[in-house]
Amino acid sequence: MVTYYIQKQLLSANVRTTIKDNAGKPEFLLVGRWGLKGDSLSVYDMAGEALATVKPNNFAFSSQFDFFVHHQKVGTMNRLFPILKDIYYIRWLKWLVVGDSLEGVYEVYHIHQKKMSITTIGNLYKIEIMDQEDIPLCLCLASVLDYWANHYVSKKTIDERKNLNFEFS
Repeated sequence: MVTYYIQKQLLSANVRTTIKDNAGKPEFLLVGRWGLKGDSLSVYDMAGEALATVKPNNFAFSSQFDFFVHHQKVGTMNRLFPILKDIYYIRWLKWLVVGDSLEGVYEVYHIHQKKMSITTIGNLYKIEIMDQEDIPLCLCLASVLDYWANHYVSKKTIDERKNLNFEFS
């Protein structure tokens, strides 16, 4: 398991972000931007090799994102049922993402195997990735979750979640 600490809103910002290990040594560079059709965000190693990329593939209400590893498409992420919890599914990878964008907490599973968890500590995300080979893809996924948390969680959504009252007779 590998742990990274990254400042909130930096993952989805239109700036270059250096991702460091626990010792403070730079390991990856996150480069790209969001907002326009054709934009993408990529994870590079420190030698400059592109390891993974995420691109929005439409701009409808429930946006989809395509994930690429070494320039090969490996999955498409869809947002499902965003009422009580945020639920996403990445086709082809068969990853299920369950979390809460208001709290900044997510868990990612492949069948019964945990792939990644994200928790919020102050203004940092603590990202724990279980398998070394999933790191670039998980960092791309974390950037999408941060983007959705910052751009699609409105005051209306917050109020709706707080005012949900279930009555059972």
